[in-house]
Amino acid sequence: MVLDLNSVDKTCDSYTISAKKIWVSGMLRIGASTSEMTKDVTINLIGYEDDEKIVVNRQTDAHAGAIVVQGRLYIYGKSVTAPITRLYETAVAGSSAITIAVDPDHFDSTDFDGEPTILLTSSSFDGSETEEITVDSIDYLDEDELAVLHLKTPLQHTHYGASQAVT
Repeated sequence: MVLDLNSVDKTCDSYTISAKKIWVSGMLRIGASTSEMTKDVTINLIGYEDDEKIVVNRQTDAHAGAIVVQGRLYIYGKSVTAPITRLYETAVAGSSAITIAVDPDHFDSTDFDGEPTILLTSSSFDGSETEEITVDSIDYLDEDELAVLHLKTPLQHTHYGASQAVT
């Protein structure tokens, strides 16, 4: 399913999608990588922990108010200049610095001018463990294509940054 909201209604500046759950087993794309999203989109997930569970597979279930992705989910918004990167190693709760892997072809010191805010997504099934953190300073370790981001406040949660095999 593709939601191309830039061409739906030229007079509407915003859209709201409300659902108890969104289950993607194929592909859901909102916006496009080739053009900037010009509309505001809000996704309201309405549900309570005691609502009926969604059985995803034998090991996993989710409550209403969840987005379950068993395929591909693409959500495009406004263009940004800051790169998407990944943790080089696990960042433990209480840490005041994180190490990220950088791609020298798409990353330089101007990506983090001022006091940038970055988003560390949850490493668990608890989305509330996603943290928005402010970077205080950066040490670049060019020889290893790494950067250490020093944070204004310590992390509240652990964020995994290494491959893990689950059996």
